[in-house]
Amino acid sequence: MSVSGSRRSFLGGVATFTGGLWLGQQSAAAFDLKPGGGRAGEKIRRIARILDDLQRDIFEEDWTFISTYPVELRSFVPIFTKYTDTAFPSESAIDTQTRFALRYEVGRFFGAVERLKRAVDSRDIGEAEASFAQISISFDRYLKAGNLYEQYDPIVSTEKFYEGIPDKDLVFVPPSAETPKTRDPVLLIAGPDKGKTGLLIGIEQSDPSRGKK
Repeated sequence: MSVSGSRRSFLGGVATFTGGLWLGQQSAAAFDLKPGGGRAGEKIRRIARILDDLQRDIFEEDWTFISTYPVELRSFVPIFTKYTDTAFPSESAIDTQTRFALRYEVGRFFGAVERLKRAVDSRDIGEAEASFAQISISFDRYLKAGNLYEQYDPIVSTEKFYEGIPDKDLVFVPPSAETPKTRDPVLLIAGPDKGKTGLLIGIEQSDPSRGKK
């Protein structure tokens, strides 16, 4: 849902919802990160700052700067590997499962980095935005699985805070009145992130012939 009168800004902290990709209000620089993890963990935490810069450069559509990020992010491949293998080295079930989860997210992370590289080559800002979202999602999941966050939000869903409050009391422009576009401010009115605001960075188009979005 488009938010009436909201400031257009590129916001960090990524979530997904049906029909689009949404950026929440916590900036990438605000990742609450754990001080441990050795040198590899420390270097991985620096990616938060890099993503903070990347989102700003994408918003400004500065291809000179955007073009530098794929190489910079790919340089972290051996660091991710080192942290994964040294922080969870045993053959216990927990360590084995954690290494699998971390390697999976690393694969998705660098797959999105390659997508960013293609977006740079074609100067496709929509693809750059979508690849940034996937990079950020995978980075967030790696931090969680790798125990690199200092603390976690105990609130699993915000829906309970809106019980008894009709949607008409929330200030937004319904899609029927104004179709939301990429980069529009949005307000989530359903789901576990109800009430949160962010920025729409992608819309999934339905394909009736295939029954898919």
